[in-house]
Amino acid sequence: MLVVGSIVLAIAATVLHGWVLKVLWEWLAVPMFGLDPISIAQALALMCLAKLFMWSLPDEKEGESKEQRLIRSGFSLVFMSLGTLVIVWILRGWF
Repeated sequence: MLVVGSIVLAIAATVLHGWVLKVLWEWLAVPMFGLDPISIAQALALMCLAKLFMWSLPDEKEGESKEQRLIRSGFSLVFMSLGTLVIVWILRGWF
């Protein structure tokens, strides 16, 4: 039950975050730059893109060698990139 509640909360928080970004876009980007308003799905896609741009190496764990950190960082980047592509591919259908 706790897992289901956590998943529902995570989805609700993500949609809320997308809605907030959509509203901020309409308040700022539309009047300042003359851009078109965006949907919540487009806002979520922008968040994914921003997350990908802001990616950084994971923190170094105690006792971890440089090779292990490099491998972990590489896997992290690959999964982050592929995950972003999948999420944006799904969201594309809504805009």
